[in-house]
Amino acid sequence: MSTIDQISQLRETIRYILESSDRDIGAAGVVVVKKFDNDWKILGLVSSKQKHNGMYDLTKGMIDEGETSFEAAVRETQEESGIGPQDLNFRWGMISKPCNNVLLYVAETSAEPSISPNPETGKMEHTSADWLTVDEFENQCIEYFKPVCPWVRNILSQD
Repeated sequence: MSTIDQISQLRETIRYILESSDRDIGAAGVVVVKKFDNDWKILGLVSSKQKHNGMYDLTKGMIDEGETSFEAAVRETQEESGIGPQDLNFRWGMISKPCNNVLLYVAETSAEPSISPNPETGKMEHTSADWLTVDEFENQCIEYFKPVCPWVRNILSQD
């Protein structure tokens, strides 16, 4: 990793600390990305909530007591997409971005998602999963995830 990239990541970390000092981060997730030929795509999960009207969601969920945000993000990714820690490559480092009350990380995968019911409730939180360009995701995602898209674009442009 170049010095410029390291400085950029340090700035992101400082920005996160400053932005989140007054926030209550109660949930965490991973923006899962995969490269298809030369194009990066985001894993979009179709929300089963009626209020979201089939819009795309990201893997995310509540941080359990005694769990770090990173541990929660990885656990929720496995629970919601079937993509486990062994299939996640945090190649851009441990950078994260707060969005609403969710702290998001970015990881690459080569795995395919498998949607299953929530292990605690038995309910389906998502109906399906699709690989979408950042633009497609931004145009069809739950409104509060739109600010994540420029951040993800910037990270993916470093590749």
